[in-house]
Amino acid sequence: MPQLIRKEEIEIEKIKEIKIDESTVLTKLFERILKEQNEGNKMILSQETAGTEDSFLVDLAVAANITMILVENRESAYYTVLNNRLLQLEEKISG
Repeated sequence: MPQLIRKEEIEIEKIKEIKIDESTVLTKLFERILKEQNEGNKMILSQETAGTEDSFLVDLAVAANITMILVENRESAYYTVLNNRLLQLEEKISG
């Protein structure tokens, strides 16, 4: 399962950041993820506009086996949405 991480908690220079915004084309996004995985790079997902309460980033991270999602503020509603989705997926997977 992915972890929700703040920039201060990681050595970002060792990890490839994949930013997603409203103009991101999913085909290109998956091509980039596959390229980074084939090169053996660790990845962290981030979203350009965190004003949304969409949990897509969690679903994408789980589907693509990406272990980190970058969050700006653990006090935000967005963090809560992502964390709740992670908990739902963990519950479904563990049965």
